[in-house]
Amino acid sequence: MAGFLRFWLPPIIYAVVIFLLSSISKPQISFQFESNLFHYPEYAIFSYLLIRAFHAGKREVVSVPNILYAFLISLFFGLFDEFHQAFVPQRVPELQDLFRDGIGTLAGIVIFTLFTFFHYHKRERKLQCKS
Repeated sequence: MAGFLRFWLPPIIYAVVIFLLSSISKPQISFQFESNLFHYPEYAIFSYLLIRAFHAGKREVVSVPNILYAFLISLFFGLFDEFHQAFVPQRVPELQDLFRDGIGTLAGIVIFTLFTFFHYHKRERKLQCKS
């Protein structure tokens, strides 16, 4: 149970926050800066949390299936979120937003994968030096 809370609760809470924020009607703004660019970090964080949950603190390089699971779940959630926005007043689903979600998803996965790769190899080198 502690592992679930530590690894899975953050992405679940984050998904709920994304859903709640996308349920808010779009404010009248003369430019689209925040609504367009917010997708990148939003889904980078989400996919980072997902791949962290799938990886579950293992002391090894991230596996390809875990990368694929995190990518597909994050992208599917982005698709679901865009569909959901069709029912929110003053919001519309946009294919460009799903594309931005996908780029953010890839960024989060790459960041986590690189971090664990370098952390794992740094740890291995320290262990070899002690031997």
